[in-house]
Amino acid sequence: MPAYATDGSTWSENFTGVWHLNETAKTNAYDSHGNMYPGTLTGVRVTPGLSGKIGNSYQFAGNAGYVRTELVHETTVTISAWATSTSDGAMLWARGAHDHNLFFSNGRIFLNTKDGENNPFCDQPENVNEWHYYVTVIDATQPKASLYIDGELRGTADYRNPSGGVPFNISSGTIYDWKGKIDEFRTANVARSSEWIWACWKNQDNNTEFITYRPPEMNNLYVVNDIVTNITADSAWLNGYLVSTGSSATAVAVHWGVRDDGTDENEWEHSYQWVAPQEEGYFSYEVTDLEPDTRYYYRFMAENDLGTDWADQTSSFITSEICFGDVSDASFIEMSPGAVFVHRKDSDTAKPLEVYYSVGGTAIPGVEYVELPGVITIPANQTSAKITIELLPTSIIPKTKNVDLKLINCIQGSPYEVKIKITGEDLSTWQKCMPITFPGYTEEEVLTNFPALVVLQETDSDAGFYYNDFLSGDYGDLRFTADDKETHLSFEVELWDKTGKSYVWVRIPELTSSTTIYAFWGKAHVTLPSSNTNGSVWHAGFGGVWHLNDLNGYDSTKNNENGTLYGGITSDLLGAAGPGLKFNGVNGYIDCGSGLRMHNNSGTLSVWFKLNAKLTSSKGVIGKSIMDAAKERYTIFCSGGNTIKSLFHKSVQAVVETPWENSYHNGMWHQITAVFERTGNMTLYVNAQPKDSLSIENQQGDMSSESTFFIGAYGNAQGTAPQDNFFFPGALDEARMMYEAVSPTWISATYHNMANNSFFNSHDKILFQAPQGTIYIFW
Repeated sequence: MPAYATDGSTWSENFTGVWHLNETAKTNAYDSHGNMYPGTLTGVRVTPGLSGKIGNSYQFAGNAGYVRTELVHETTVTISAWATSTSDGAMLWARGAHDHNLFFSNGRIFLNTKDGENNPFCDQPENVNEWHYYVTVIDATQPKASLYIDGELRGTADYRNPSGGVPFNISSGTIYDWKGKIDEFRTANVARSSEWIWACWKNQDNNTEFITYRPPEMNNLYVVNDIVTNITADSAWLNGYLVSTGSSATAVAVHWGVRDDGTDENEWEHSYQWVAPQEEGYFSYEVTDLEPDTRYYYRFMAENDLGTDWADQTSSFITSEICFGDVSDASFIEMSPGAVFVHRKDSDTAKPLEVYYSVGGTAIPGVEYVELPGVITIPANQTSAKITIELLPTSIIPKTKNVDLKLINCIQGSPYEVKIKITGEDLSTWQKCMPITFPGYTEEEVLTNFPALVVLQETDSDAGFYYNDFLSGDYGDLRFTADDKETHLSFEVELWDKTGKSYVWVRIPELTSSTTIYAFWGKAHVTLPSSNTNGSVWHAGFGGVWHLNDLNGYDSTKNNENGTLYGGITSDLLGAAGPGLKFNGVNGYIDCGSGLRMHNNSGTLSVWFKLNAKLTSSKGVIGKSIMDAAKERYTIFCSGGNTIKSLFHKSVQAVVETPWENSYHNGMWHQITAVFERTGNMTLYVNAQPKDSLSIENQQGDMSSESTFFIGAYGNAQGTAPQDNFFFPGALDEARMMYEAVSPTWISATYHNMANNSFFNSHDKILFQAPQGTIYIFW
C-alpha cells in the first residue's frame, strides 16, 4: 500500500484533525491527519464500533464519556461532525472546562463560553435523534460565527475566540457529555466556505448522487459470444464481442462445428481468425456450406501476451425451421392470460434451444401486461415451449388490444408472426351513451389530468337518463371514455343517489375548451372498474383528497392518508359536492396523522367552508399547524374573526391574508385555496380570486415536520394535538393537499366546476346505442 494511504496526505488542506471514529475496540481514536492528535477514550460511557453515518461510530451515554485530544485551536476554526442526539443539555464538543463549546439545550443550539444560553445559533432539528451534519465556522475576521446543519446555514451567533489551552474534547469532558452517536469528526484552521460545507455534506450523505461511478476499465482479456443471425438452411452469421484487450495486441478467433469441443481449439472442426492487433468491439463471420436440420456449436476466443480467453460458454443454433403454434387470446374483462406455443422439429431435441422473437402491438408492456423478455427456451427433449401474456391490473378496463410477436434470428417457419388479442369492453354494446362537454372552460391553458366533477340526475330529455337503465347493480356498468369512445377514463363515484343527484369524479387527460368525454351505461353482467376505489382518479401530485361525505375521514388518493374523526362532527347533507361535515367548534376535528410532508416540493391546500355567523376568534381550517412561531408548518386558518390567513414557515414565518367579508358567513359554500410555490410566491385565493401574495423563494430545504395535519383545528405547541378553542365552528367539504403549485387557471376551473357545475359542464344529447324492446316475428 502506498505511503499516502496512511500518512495523512489526504488531509493536507488546512485540516488540523480528522477522527473517523471507526474503531471497534476501546483504543485511542486515530487521527487520520498523521495521527498528530490521537484521541483518548475517557470514562466508562463511550462505546466504539456501533453503526455510524460512514462505517462505524462512537456511542456516548452522557456524563463520564468523552474523547480527549491535545489539539489547540487558533482564532479561526471550522469544526464539523455527524451526530445523533437522544437527550437535551449536552455539548457536541468543548475546549478546556467547556470554556468554548457547542451546546444543545432546551431545543436550541448555542455557541457557549460559560455564559449559558445567551449566544444562540438556532433551533435544533425536529428529528435531532437522526443523523445530522453540524459545522461550526468561527472566523476571527467576522463579528459572527455560523452554524450549518446538513449543508445549509441555519443561524449565526456572536464570535467567541476558540484559541486557548488543552484539552479539546469530542463531547464535553464535563457534566454536559453528549448523549447519542458521533461520527467523522474534523477540525480545520480556516473558515470553510458554504460551498465546501455543502459539498462535504452531500458527498457523505448521498454519495451516489454526488459522485458518478463509471464502469471499471478492464485490464484483463475478455471475449463473449453474441446471438447468431441471418440463419438459413446452409449459412449463418456468427457474432461475438471483444470486451477488453488488456494491454497487448490481441487476435480474435471463432470456432464452430457439429460438436461442442469446449476450449480445445485443435478439436474444433472449423475456425476463422482476425489477426492481431484487433480493437475492442463486435466481430461477425458468415459460415457457409452448412447442413440443413442440423445443430451447430460455436465459441469465440481471444489471445495475446496475457494468454487466451474463451467465451464463458459455447452457444448453438439449428438450421431448421421454427414456427408458432396454437394461440389463445387474453381478456381484460376476465383477467385471463393469453398464450402461444413455439415449435421446433423433432429431428434435434437432445438439448435446449433458445428462440428469439420481437414484440409489438397496441397493448402497453409493463402497464397492461408483463413485459416479455424477447427470448424463450425450448427445454431438452421437448419440441415446444409456451409464451404467456400475463395481464396486469388496470384502473380501467381498456378497449380490445393486441400483442404482436415475430420470430427472429432463426429460419422462419409458418407462421412466424402471430397476433394475440387482449379482449376488452366493447362499449358499442352498452345501451346508452351521453357526450359531456365543458363550455364553462374557455382558457387557453391545457389542464393535464384534471379531476372533473360530473353530476348526474334523471331527465326525460332525448333518450333519457334513468337510474333503472343501469343493469349491473346500482352503477356497475357506468363507464367514461375520451372523445374516441374507446379510451377509458378513470372515475370515482362519490355519491350515488337514485332519488336525486349523483356525484362522480372523472380524470380527464387534457381539459381544453373543446374537450368532449362520453358516459356509457346499460350493460348487464359487468363489474365496476377498480378506479372507483384505487385512487387512480387523483394523479401523483395529490397528497390527499378528503371528500368529507361521511364519518370515516377516507382519503381517496393512493396515499392512504386517512383521517380520524374526533369530537362533535355530524353530516351536512347539502355539501359543496354531495354531503359535507359539520364541525361543532368545541372539540370536533380530523387528525390525518404526521405524514403529508411537503419536503422540497411546492404545495397547494384547498377546502370548501360554510358558516352561518361571523367568527369572533381564531380558528384552524386545514394544514400542518403548530402553536410555535419557530417551527415548520403550512396551513390555512382564520385569525381573530377578522381575516383569512395562509402561513408558510420553513426558515422564517411568512403570512398572506385577506379581510373577512360578510358574504363569507352567509350560509353558502366558499372555497379557500393556498398555493405555496417554493421558487416563487405563496398566494391566497377565496372563490378562485387571488387575495394576497408574498415571496417564499428564499425558504428552500426539506419540509419534513412531524407535526399533525389537521382539518377543522389548529395544532398545539407540540403540533401533536389540537389547540384549545381553535376548533372550526362550521361545515367543511372537499379538502385537498397537493405536492405541487397549481396555476390560477386550475384553481378557477376547480372552483367553477363545483360551484357552477351546470354552467361549467354540458350534458349533450343522450343516445341509444343498442336495440331496445321486443322483436316480433310474423309468418
